Amino acid sequence: MDPEVKYPPEVIALIDSLMMDLVTDMTSEKLVTLGFYKKNPEDAFKRIEELYPDTVSQKGWKESLQEYFDWINENLTESLNQLKVPVVSINSDMEPTNVETWKKLIPSYQAKIMTDVGHLVFWDNPEEFNRLLEETLQEFVTLSETE
Repeated sequence: MDPEVKYPPEVIALIDSLMMDLVTDMTSEKLVTLGFYKKNPEDAFKRIEELYPDTVSQKGWKESLQEYFDWINENLTESLNQLKVPVVSINSDMEPTNVETWKKLIPSYQAKIMTDVGHLVFWDNPEEFNRLLEETLQEFVTLSETE
């Protein structure tokens, strides 16, 4: 993700269309195609089905998606500039993370990139995710002890 990228209405409409199709007719194939997960699709889809039982209400999805993109386009940079704490992200390699841009906005920013995983990094490789999370927590502890 690049915090300086702004989404034009046409892209938002396309993403909205894809997400509404997913909400109204969720399948594992669609979730894989959209990059939600790569590994163990049967298990991952069962978990998703448990989160979203039989019929998923469309109420609120469109509005929350629009508000999300409004925030990205209008307020994300300002919000990031206000942070006064260290920030670490654990990201998938499926999209590049623009570390330089993040560092301009948050000088302490670090990215830990997981390979061969989808958006739900913690489901595709929970062992690696937990290792990176523990490592990050230890780094925060060490940092707090030096301050």
